[in-house]
Amino acid sequence: MSMKMRVSLAIVMFAILATVGLVSVAAALTTDEAKQLFQSKGCTGCHNGAMAPDFEGTVAVIKEWASKYASLDEAVAAEAPNFKMFNNAKTWDELMNAMPGITPELKDYFAKVFEEAKSGGAAPAQEEKPTEASTTEAETPTTTTTKPVPVQTQQPVKPKPTVTYQKLPQVPVPNPSEEAEPLVQTGLPVGLALYLAAVGVLVIAMAVASRR
Repeated sequence: MSMKMRVSLAIVMFAILATVGLVSVAAALTTDEAKQLFQSKGCTGCHNGAMAPDFEGTVAVIKEWASKYASLDEAVAAEAPNFKMFNNAKTWDELMNAMPGITPELKDYFAKVFEEAKSGGAAPAQEEKPTEASTTEAETPTTTTTKPVPVQTQQPVKPKPTVTYQKLPQVPVPNPSEEAEPLVQTGLPVGLALYLAAVGVLVIAMAVASRR
């Protein structure tokens, strides 16, 4: 497929989607129109407040679904077993197709109620023309006075004093036993030598005396 044909196909698809969107917007019902269509199609035969919720009650139920479920299909799958009728429905389309009198416009309206409640908005309402009083009030400018906010002065932060620690020199502790050990090792041989020398001198002296 050439580039020119792709561009042409994209333009045609965009035109179709835009047309569908415009038709959907044009076909959207207001609350009053939806209520009138709901009554004219015979839905109130069951949705009369006794067998099933009336129009306002149905809208309230759908808004409650929006606060509990992520989609209408999930809501129908969870809530359908509690219905007096149509308790076998599994999806939103199955439930709507099983109900007599429901038109595509009403189906889209109730789906719109769900989406509006899901996004935090209000249900579609009939447009009202602005009255002269509201127009005059809207055109009157309002002045607001802004009070100056006092600026708090920040107190200077005092620096923390720096503490320095001086390490004292290590003094060796005298150990008498260790100091005496070398003296003992050298003194013992010297003393023994002096003792032997003294004995030798004594022997020589006695020998000389005996000769005289």
